[in-house]
Amino acid sequence: MFFKCSECLNFIERFWMSKLEKIQEEILSLSTEERELISIFLKSAQDNMEADYTQAWNKELQRRIDELDNGKADLVSSESAVAEIRKKLFK
Repeated sequence: MFFKCSECLNFIERFWMSKLEKIQEEILSLSTEERELISIFLKSAQDNMEADYTQAWNKELQRRIDELDNGKADLVSSESAVAEIRKKLFK
């Protein structure tokens, strides 16, 4: 049995929203000091993730540029790419 993408997305959204609501309830039950510590931790973690993400994306961009410059990759129009994806998804 296959699910439509929208059904999967709705399920995932409901699943994560219920998890997030539980986390929010738990956080709101903490003291102000505990919430401030969590805020500091999350800010630090977010900064580190953004730096890692940026570094990884820059590396990927450079790899793609190198492939184009060296003739190892071909450019495809967005219309062609979407048509090919639809063809594979809806066989």
